[in-house]
Amino acid sequence: MKYYLNPSNIFMQEVNILSEKTKKQLAKKLILVKENPFHNKALTGFKVKLFRIRFNDNGIEKRAIYSLINEEIFLIAILKRKHNYRELKSILEKLSLI
Repeated sequence: MKYYLNPSNIFMQEVNILSEKTKKQLAKKLILVKENPFHNKALTGFKVKLFRIRFNDNGIEKRAIYSLINEEIFLIAILKRKHNYRELKSILEKLSLI
């Protein structure tokens, strides 16, 4: 099956803040996600099937969150790990995913 990426505005705003080195690292990981979206860990506790990509931006642990909807990989947001996904519910509500 062929998958395609669809970033949200929130995701794109957060990508623009990342360092160039981190953007390249994330781009490589997104290529892997496009090949196999089930490769990364699934998040539990949400009504929508969510996955996360782990990466580091200048010493800060971050997570790129995405959802798989049919053949579309919807890139939702980038979150700081130390916040324990607290912001995720409000972001999902803004994007009408829950």
